[in-house]
Amino acid sequence: IGNGYAIKNMKTTNGLLKSCSGTCTVTSLALYNMTVIDPDVENGEAFGAYIGEVKPGANVTIVSSIADSVISVDGNKKCYVGGIVGKCNDDAVLNIKKSASLCDIYENITESNVKYNISNTTVSYIGGLVGYHGNGSVTGSYSSGYIKNTHRYHYIGGLVGFSKNASYTNGYTSLCITNAFTGSVKSIGSFLEPSNLGNNVYYDKTVSLQRQESYLNDTHGFDPKSADYTAMFDN
Repeated sequence: IGNGYAIKNMKTTNGLLKSCSGTCTVTSLALYNMTVIDPDVENGEAFGAYIGEVKPGANVTIVSSIADSVISVDGNKKCYVGGIVGKCNDDAVLNIKKSASLCDIYENITESNVKYNISNTTVSYIGGLVGYHGNGSVTGSYSSGYIKNTHRYHYIGGLVGFSKNASYTNGYTSLCITNAFTGSVKSIGSFLEPSNLGNNVYYDKTVSLQRQESYLNDTHGFDPKSADYTAMFDN
């Protein structure tokens, strides 16, 4: 799906697709001013502008696409939320290439000055691109937005909330995270396998939380005012 088309002003409770259980390729599809609102989240439900959940056994590729969206969900239950995909299961594959997320995520839509406001007591996964990424890769992709975290039990990251076996290369995030209470909140994301976070993945030091794994020694911090970061997306 895609092929250079754009979808504008769409309002839905699940994003473009609630889930995918087979093989799916999205190419050059823009989502502009999409609104995803679900005031009654089921425990474990997933939300993303393109796909909520990549089901076990599925294989999804998203290429050269951009999502400009607002996602508003009830934060009182466990959920997976991503600017592009909410959840990719461990035995599924999700590959994202040369794509971008410009999404705002609200816990309470009435708090319009808080773009990400996650404050419940359950463990949820929130990412600028992907909430939970079991397998696959992200290359040459970008996220922007604002997260206000008010609880200590969430995995939250500028690119990914939590990556189990997915690799990230040639990426960049200028997503701002504030009120971070826990080590599970990262400027880029939490990675079960540290080697899956490539050397050419950066966060904007001028707006980001500036918190990443200590062993990285801030090698992933970047100041766009002092250099050009567009070369990151050439591969």
